[in-house]
Amino acid sequence: MFELLPRTGIVLPHGAGTLSFGMAERPAQWAVATLCDVRETWVCGLDWAFTAEYGGVSLLVGGGREAGMDCFVLDRIGDAPRTSATAPVVWQGIDLFGHPHQEVTRALGAVPAGMRLDHPGEHGTYFRGVSLRAATPRPHQRNTYRGAGYPLFALWWRVRNDVRGAGETRAWIRA
Repeated sequence: MFELLPRTGIVLPHGAGTLSFGMAERPAQWAVATLCDVRETWVCGLDWAFTAEYGGVSLLVGGGREAGMDCFVLDRIGDAPRTSATAPVVWQGIDLFGHPHQEVTRALGAVPAGMRLDHPGEHGTYFRGVSLRAATPRPHQRNTYRGAGYPLFALWWRVRNDVRGAGETRAWIRA
């Protein structure tokens, strides 16, 4: 079970540890590597990033040299958004990928600052992904991309999906 801790980080399954905001790249990779293979990747706007897949969930972790880990994304692999996920992704005791999004939204109410839920679209039932970032964005994350008004985090989300080769491009999300 992945447990989200807004403003803190994420607890990994099977006692593998906690990825805390501000954590350096290598200790974060070590913790995730106790669960599954870790692959370094490049993400626009981040100094370092890596991906991993565990229990039907894709994990992308990224950060900066000085600030350490400042964002991560958990995405469903497979037949999302029509079926529940294999590995639970929990926040406030509710499995975000294990129940229909209407039930989750009703139970949780508002999400905290820095947390985004990726809605399934018109034909889906379950959330597709969740992102969490440090409460205070790094200075370059306050800037916009090409003057279009999109925060850099929105560009990061799109590039991440393109890198995975998911065959689709998701809608931009505003941070």
